[in-house]
Amino acid sequence: MAEVQMVIFKLMNEVYGIDIAQVHEVIRFQEVNKVPELPDFIEGIVNLRNKVLPVIDLNKKFKLCSKEVNDNTKIIVTSINGQHIGFKVDDVDEVMRFSDDQIESATHMFQAMGAKSYIKGIAKNEEQLITILDFNKILDQKEMMEIEQGNIG
Repeated sequence: MAEVQMVIFKLMNEVYGIDIAQVHEVIRFQEVNKVPELPDFIEGIVNLRNKVLPVIDLNKKFKLCSKEVNDNTKIIVTSINGQHIGFKVDDVDEVMRFSDDQIESATHMFQAMGAKSYIKGIAKNEEQLITILDFNKILDQKEMMEIEQGNIG
């Protein structure tokens, strides 16, 4: 039976997971430099080892209330189409393993209800349900072009 490792994180007390293969690293939140005239969910940019990294606030992107930055706030660094991007989350809990039978695909369950394509499925364990996201699909083509054409990153 196949297993997948997921980085588990929180947004507004909801629990999400992302395949560990999509995660380059998790860093502590650092102050971002604001860039004018970008969509409001783009928090700004940070310097990560001499590379400019755009930071997306997932709470704002998902139209959730934005939480105050605290010691638990993290940035999950990933790469989309060769572009390094950071996703600001409220907290990163742990890495968990799930077998195939613990994961329910979202295609049947949610897509008929109009769910976004970035929801891959739901992972189940004894304590909770975890919404599995695909970071490669969170930003649409127009949003990726805004980031690329704005020479961010």
